[in-house]
Amino acid sequence: SRGCLVFCDGLQRPLTLTQRDHPSCYIFAMIDDVYTFHPTDPAEAYRAMVTFRKHCATHCGLESVERKSFIYSPAGAAGLAHADIPAAVPGSPSHPAGPLSCFKAVGTYVGADRVAVGAALAATTVKSTADIAVLRLRTDLPKLNTACQTAYQLLRHCACARPSFLARTHSPAALAEAAALHDAAIISEA
Repeated sequence: SRGCLVFCDGLQRPLTLTQRDHPSCYIFAMIDDVYTFHPTDPAEAYRAMVTFRKHCATHCGLESVERKSFIYSPAGAAGLAHADIPAAVPGSPSHPAGPLSCFKAVGTYVGADRVAVGAALAATTVKSTADIAVLRLRTDLPKLNTACQTAYQLLRHCACARPSFLARTHSPAALAEAAALHDAAIISEA
């Protein structure tokens, strides 16, 4: 849509300025999801995100949702041990929940801890398949007997789209539990 194009165009300047201010960081953006990464210094990646927020406020009048921010290091607490990151930031070593073992990015889970990624995928699958049972409520009428056909179409085009995406973005081992849960939900309704 046009609104999305205008929004992305508006973020271009803050993204460019942040890259200029933090040349050793990598900055990834997918519409309104922005990620900063530094191969050896997570604190520098965090500083780049703070800079990006300031540029967004200054140049776009855009305030980011701070509760959606987090810090992640594949090395876990060891990778963040010397980083000066506020305790309020999820993933910070001093955050009550501790360092993150994985995170969600662009609709999928990323992380060095395969068990944590698999658990996150399974939890997401349980939530996303919870509404499938509503298909049982469909009933045929005397002159309209397509309840079964439409239920199968909804299963195929709606309930299977997300797992199909996850299957393209994760290894079979990481996806095994989530796939089994999804298959069980589909089979119980089919």
